[in-house]
Amino acid sequence: MRINNHQNTDIQDYVGNYVNDASGQLVFVEGPLVKAMRNGYWIILDELNLADSD
Repeated sequence: MRINNHQNTDIQDYVGNYVNDASGQLVFVEGPLVKAMRNGYWIILDELNLADSD
């Protein structure tokens, strides 16, 4: 699994975030890092030097 980084990449791009579903409830949508960890996949952080260090 690959994450392409850029100057606006933040932690939600890796881990995921909460969104409203069709019924208006907040649900957590897993990001690629969480999916990779759950499934035992390798992850490539492409162009990591472009991501903000925060």
